[in-house]
Amino acid sequence: MNQNTITKKQTGYPGSDPADRPDNSGQTVPDLNRCFKDGIFRIVFREKENLLSLYNAVSGTSYDNPEDLIIYTLEDAVYMGIRNDAGFLLHAQLGLYEHQSTLCYNMPLRGLQYFAAMYRAYVKTNGYDPHRRKVIPLPVPQYIVFYNGEEKSRESWKMKLSDAFLLPEGQENNGRSTLLSSLTAPGTPALECTALVLNINYGKNRELMEKCGRLGEYAQFVACMRRHMKGKTTEKEKLEAVNAAVDECIREGILKDILIKNRAEVVAMSFWEYDAERHLKIEKEDSYNDGFLAGIKSEQKNTLRERNRADAAENRADTAETHANAEKNRADAEKNRADTAEQELARLREELRKLRGESEDSENT
Repeated sequence: MNQNTITKKQTGYPGSDPADRPDNSGQTVPDLNRCFKDGIFRIVFREKENLLSLYNAVSGTSYDNPEDLIIYTLEDAVYMGIRNDAGFLLHAQLGLYEHQSTLCYNMPLRGLQYFAAMYRAYVKTNGYDPHRRKVIPLPVPQYIVFYNGEEKSRESWKMKLSDAFLLPEGQENNGRSTLLSSLTAPGTPALECTALVLNINYGKNRELMEKCGRLGEYAQFVACMRRHMKGKTTEKEKLEAVNAAVDECIREGILKDILIKNRAEVVAMSFWEYDAERHLKIEKEDSYNDGFLAGIKSEQKNTLRERNRADAAENRADTAETHANAEKNRADAEKNRADTAEQELARLREELRKLRGESEDSENT
């Protein structure tokens, strides 16, 4: 079988000569755009020998001919922005290996897109017709996500496409572990894509690291880089930390040949990856702080609004009380005027009686 490629041309990798630009400190910072397409994981496992060793380690096989690997590459220009770390065909196995430093629970959906593209290329390259009656023999898919972030501590877990499916009305969703295949209606899902996530942080999955030495070295390299980058804030400090980590790994024999051969590329990518990782962390912290401050401001507005309402109600009550007092005062005044009028009437009657010479008894009769 001839080598299959999903692109019209094989994607090239930058050479070892750096394309540097000066910064204000006089230091040189690698051109990150030049190496953006390649992470350190890709740099290590783009070599067929290393990729075959990794496959044997996770699959429990012992293949020894790297040329049996047929590399599949998804290129942005052809497949609408889809890019994977390592896609390959080995005998009857179609492998998809992805590296993640930040957890993404949409990996099964992405894997479905990757596999669709690779199967389409496989069918086209081998001259198969999907419309023919006879079954087309397809390689078995294997999807592995190698995770080296700091959000999880488990050594392995699975992500399934079906975990994201919407449940039919009336079915209660109990979380990501819900298996739609247990439903009796409307039937089992027509699609499934399972990603096995392996934690490749240093100290995790030791047996796997022992079986694939390059993977173990990669884990050591990442740990070393994080140690050197810790606390570094300026561009100059970070660049010096990256170079110090690379020098230490070369001295210790960690990815030594790869680091010597691809030093400029590794430095550029390490600088970008860890700067991006720190930027993402800061963004998360800023988002939390912004949300916290927004919450405080919102509560302040709510408190002020309620306080204004209470003050308005109190003012209305005060106004009502003032009106009530005024009405009471008017009533008292009317009563006083009535009492005065009654007294005046009694006085006039007394004067009239005296003028008539009438006695007090006669008035009463």
